[in-house]
Amino acid sequence: MTEELEVLRCPNCGAEEIGDYCSRCGQAQEPLLPTAPEFFRRVTVELLDLDARWLRTIVALVRHPGRLTVDWINGHRASWTSPLRLYLVAAAVFFAVIGLTNRMGSTESSFVASGAEGFLVGALNDAAGLEAEVVIAESLQLLPPAFLLLVPYGALLLALALRRHRRLYVEHLVTLVHVHAFAFASWTLVPLIRVSTHFDVGPLAAIWVVGYCHLAFRRVYRDLRWRELAGIALAFLFYLATVTLVLGSIGIVRVGGLSA
Repeated sequence: MTEELEVLRCPNCGAEEIGDYCSRCGQAQEPLLPTAPEFFRRVTVELLDLDARWLRTIVALVRHPGRLTVDWINGHRASWTSPLRLYLVAAAVFFAVIGLTNRMGSTESSFVASGAEGFLVGALNDAAGLEAEVVIAESLQLLPPAFLLLVPYGALLLALALRRHRRLYVEHLVTLVHVHAFAFASWTLVPLIRVSTHFDVGPLAAIWVVGYCHLAFRRVYRDLRWRELAGIALAFLFYLATVTLVLGSIGIVRVGGLSA
């Protein structure tokens, strides 16, 4: 009888609870020493939160531009993966694929890198007397943290372009987080298709992402005027130029430091 009571007690806080979760501390009531497959399954679930929400979230992200943002703004959040987690996982998969395909012999890294190279060759690289490819390679190493830091800047530009709507800054921020998640997911396919078929779908992916952004903004902000659409386009160009300048400048500094 004593052993049975010990089994029924929560191992974390000692509360007597026989449900799936402890009513006092919320810990899941699972075997204390799981098998190896079960242990790795739990680790995977904890890292990625793999549940039905992921599938629903990905489907909604792809099929219904702007829906996740609208639901988040309206407080309908329990059914979806959180915006930040979705963004981080999409970015992590994208950069992992970029690194893998580079090692497999793909010469072009991403749509962002291609745009950055054209911009840097005519401006920063010639001025510094450095090779564009070297600077791009160094800049690509900084893409993950750079995007995480520059997305709030992009949200500020979006807020300025759409100030008539009087939305909170966090609404613009979540909008861009979802858009970036979709962009990362789309760009992940580009190097995979290039490596497997030798066909560059980068321009098509860029058009797809731009069209997706238009539909998402229409859904989130509803009555967009043409002047505001032009303001969004201008903010987008400023954002890309800033990303390129920041990454290119840091890349040049790093290359210059290595050459010194």
